[in-house]
Amino acid sequence: MHVTQDEAAVREAIGRARRHSPFLALQIDRFPLIAETLGKGEVGPAIECARAVGDDAPNLASGLRRERSALALALGVGDLAGALPLEAVVGELSELADRVLQRALADAFAARTPDVQPAGFVVLALGKHGSRELNYSSDVDLLF
Repeated sequence: MHVTQDEAAVREAIGRARRHSPFLALQIDRFPLIAETLGKGEVGPAIECARAVGDDAPNLASGLRRERSALALALGVGDLAGALPLEAVVGELSELADRVLQRALADAFAARTPDVQPAGFVVLALGKHGSRELNYSSDVDLLF
């Protein structure tokens, strides 16, 4: 992923996010380590940190929500700062959808058939997800 490191632009983007986006302002407060990393102009490391935010959550649903929110912060600020090209933003959002789907399905299979590996099951992403072009408000269209 190509990331432009411009500390001043990222700090200015954090300020704009705090002033004009209630959602991002909340995430800045919820994820101070990511906000601090972004404040240093380190968008790439902030994204890496965001991917791991949900790892210690008490359950899968909570972990997935935390990861989504943290990643929205890192990508949103990086996007506002011009530090990320469009392809990187939509690619990262598409990878998030893939991870969420894979983990949710694995959890569902394990809960219902704990001693059996799923076989002969395919999930096909259509539309923006299938073309790796998800944006912040995209839904996913899936064929099971």
